[in-house]
Amino acid sequence: MKKSGLLLVGLIMQTCLYAQFNDSTHYLVGYTSTGIINRTENNKSYLLSNALRFTLNRQYVSLNVASSYVYGQQQDTKTNNDFSSTLDFDLYKNIHRLYYWGLANYDKSYSLKINDRLQAGAGLAFRFLKNESANILVSDGLLYENSDLVDANGKRDAYQTVRNSLRVKYHWVVTDFIILDGTNFLQNSLADKKDYLLKSNTTLSLKLRKWLNVTTALQYNKITRTGRENLLLTFGLAAEKYF
Repeated sequence: MKKSGLLLVGLIMQTCLYAQFNDSTHYLVGYTSTGIINRTENNKSYLLSNALRFTLNRQYVSLNVASSYVYGQQQDTKTNNDFSSTLDFDLYKNIHRLYYWGLANYDKSYSLKINDRLQAGAGLAFRFLKNESANILVSDGLLYENSDLVDANGKRDAYQTVRNSLRVKYHWVVTDFIILDGTNFLQNSLADKKDYLLKSNTTLSLKLRKWLNVTTALQYNKITRTGRENLLLTFGLAAEKYF
């Protein structure tokens, strides 16, 4: 039967499993999966996103390992095939306001034209505020980067550089059932002021039950060297279990 109207199918799913840190809990494992399918009479598109995270939290050190994968298509044209994996650690974060951090990150991104990118570095971080309802920290340091990109003219661009990495991170419990989280990066090359990276991830969670949240996440990435940027808006449900 011929379609005469608009058919829109949305598939959105997000699940999380993690631990709330206390005196006896030092580990966190989280998994997130979101997806949107949009189908009309003449068009179709979909975007699937998955992320896995592990955290070890001790008195003197905190270790985080996270990986994510995003795949998307518009009609029969691929729009996203993006993979990212990050390892970062903090020293003395739980006992001092000023502490040390280290980072290693690997990326492959079809949407941003990244064939391979490896970053590693370290620096200092300062916690401006930490209480039951709010947490704000700012960090800065140096990153060594080894990249293989596709430039704005479609040519291969393999290079190495050192970047200054500035991060602003916040956590705000607006009310008992509204929570806002954000992490924002500005990474400038020390060799070329026109070469910089922007990364932003903001999440708003609405608590329906003790174990169930509705979440909205906004992610933005920009690479001036390739002239590419992407913006992802996802929303879904988050189920929580503490252990």
